[in-house]
Amino acid sequence: MAAILYENIIRDFTVLTDESADSINNSHDGRTSTSTSFATGATRSIVVDCTSARTVNCLAFGRNNAGSTSTTITVQGSTDNASYSTLFTKDPTDDRVKFYIQSNYSYRYYKIQISGHSNTVYFADLALGEYLSLERDQKAGFISPLYADSDRVVNNITRGQNLVGISIKEGLKRVKLSLPYYTSSWFSDWEALITVLKAFPIYLHWKADNSDQAFYCWIRDKFPETKYSKNVSGYAYLDVDLDLEGIIE
Repeated sequence: MAAILYENIIRDFTVLTDESADSINNSHDGRTSTSTSFATGATRSIVVDCTSARTVNCLAFGRNNAGSTSTTITVQGSTDNASYSTLFTKDPTDDRVKFYIQSNYSYRYYKIQISGHSNTVYFADLALGEYLSLERDQKAGFISPLYADSDRVVNNITRGQNLVGISIKEGLKRVKLSLPYYTSSWFSDWEALITVLKAFPIYLHWKADNSDQAFYCWIRDKFPETKYSKNVSGYAYLDVDLDLEGIIE
C-alpha cells in the first residue's frame, strides 16, 4: 500500500508517561541530529492521552538502531488508562526507516512499550498515527527511494588528462513524487499535510506489497502548488508534484 504518514499522536497530544532516558520530545522535534533513547534492563513505556478516541493504524520511526539491538516494540490501547489491550508487536530486523501499516484501532490512550533491547536503543523520530493513502494504490510517478541516489562523483584529473582518483560527495535521497488526477476529496487533507511539512518531516510508504520500508523525508526548496488536471472535464481532479529529500536508514 502506498501511503503518507504526517500525523503523530505522540507529538500532537499529551504524553502521560515518559520512560525514555532523556525526553520523548527528542523523537518528534523534526531533527535527525537528536534522538530519544531507552536504557536496557527493563521494559520502557510511553503513554499518550488523545483526550478522546483517536484512530491509529500505523507505526513509523526514522533513524534508529532497533534492529541491531534486537528491540521489540509493542503498541497497546486503552479506554481508561487502566486496562490495556495489545494491538500489535514489531521486531525490526535492521536499522532502516520503518513504516508498519496495521488495522484501524480507536482508543483514547495508547502505550508504546520498548523491550528486549540488548543495548541502549534510540529513535531520531517515533510516530504513531493514521496514514493517508495515495489514490489508486499509486505504484508509479516517482523513483523508488531505494534507487534515488543523489551522490555526486568527483573525478580527479591531472593537467595531463590522467585520472588520479575518484571521490564521492554524499547526498540525500531525492524523490519527485507526482500525484496526477487526484480527486478533490483527497485534497481535503492537503492543508493539514502542508502545515506539518512546514515544521516536520513525514513518512512515505511506497511498497505495494505492504513491506515495512519507508522514506523519512521533507520538502526540498519550494512548497508545491496544486493545479487542475488537464483533459479532465469539470474541476473534480487535481495534480501536484512533491519534491522530497530524506533518508531510508
